[in-house]
Amino acid sequence: TPFPIATDRPARRRSSSRRSTRRTTRNSTQAEKGDDSNNRLLGICGPLILFVGVFCPFFSMGRLTMDYFQEGAGDGVIVLILAVVSFICVLSGALKALWFTGVGSMGVLLFTVIHYQMTVSESRMLSAVISIDWGCPLLFVGAALVIAAAAKPTAPRQ
Repeated sequence: TPFPIATDRPARRRSSSRRSTRRTTRNSTQAEKGDDSNNRLLGICGPLILFVGVFCPFFSMGRLTMDYFQEGAGDGVIVLILAVVSFICVLSGALKALWFTGVGSMGVLLFTVIHYQMTVSESRMLSAVISIDWGCPLLFVGAALVIAAAAKPTAPRQ
């Protein structure tokens, strides 16, 4: 026949489609393992930064610096406990529990900074003497990493 008929199509080779399916499955499995290891890396770095950040300079008064642990209100102790609990959650694989510890750490830090701003704004003398030091942003980065580890989707277990 001069005109091709629909049934005259060449047959597909099945072996190549199986290979591509295997290749796609293998690549997606590797990507899922990579995502899970990224979550664990974020989950380990965040609590470590929080733990170290508690002992870094939080407030400075001239040459005198005060870390978050010495701050006096117990907020540093709370963040320290939340950092240890976060680390335990990461090691046990309970990454969704990091929502509680990450948001809790961020809330305590925000409370401290807002309280500091309200106290300093009442007195011109305090605002000239007391300032927030580099440990404060470090703690916020640690809390954000803990929240990021909780928010990032994990690979389904098989």
